[in-house]
Amino acid sequence: VDARGERFMPRFHERAELAPRDVVARAVLAVREQTGRPVYLDARGVPEVLARFPVAAAACHEVGLDLARDPIPVAPAAHYFMGGVLTDTWGRTTVPGLLAAGEVACTGVHGANRLASNSLAETLVFGRRAALAEDAPAELPPLAPPGPAPEAPGLGLLLPEVRELADRFLGPRRVGPELAACAERLATGGVAAGSRSATLVARLVALAALRREESRGGHHREDFPEPRPGWRVRQVVDRRGWATVPVGAARAAAR
Repeated sequence: VDARGERFMPRFHERAELAPRDVVARAVLAVREQTGRPVYLDARGVPEVLARFPVAAAACHEVGLDLARDPIPVAPAAHYFMGGVLTDTWGRTTVPGLLAAGEVACTGVHGANRLASNSLAETLVFGRRAALAEDAPAELPPLAPPGPAPEAPGLGLLLPEVRELADRFLGPRRVGPELAACAERLATGGVAAGSRSATLVARLVALAALRREESRGGHHREDFPEPRPGWRVRQVVDRRGWATVPVGAARAAAR
């Protein structure tokens, strides 16, 4: 509900609050920006809400809110990463002996929008399949000794700055010029200790979003608001550059 306690989702989608999560996220963001006031989750009419959502109830209690009695202020936030290391259906990657499963992997299960309540099942299924893969290592090799010390902090983008850029430009609503500026900042801002991986991933997300001149699932471009048939593909990047993989391709080595 908005700050006046009025429902707003019926204005954005025929299924109202049951609309796809990307639609709800953009609607929440739009109402916050239009009104300049918070948006709330009102669960006061939900029977046994504390018993059904104990984790959410506990989080609210820690900040002095009662999920059963108080409207809870909400805002869009990163929830799940639908990209990741490209794998086949056995968790194998293009690196021999390297397998991936769970949120770190791009198995193709979710597509352009995450399927609700499937993340744990995906991790269990693909984790088991990776263990059973014919080329899975029988034993894990010993850990390599520590490498050189990372560069001194303060010479580049710190992790909070990377998060701020991602939250501001790579969220539910994206625009070409802002994506380009974000990618440029991530490429030229330098890398501080502890933020190398986050900076690289954020930059690749920005570049992938900039290249995909359409809207599809959780990716919404205000300057390209409709899906385009030519973009029914996954984008793949490695040190050689960018490529696309048709939806449904089974092997990570498809490129």
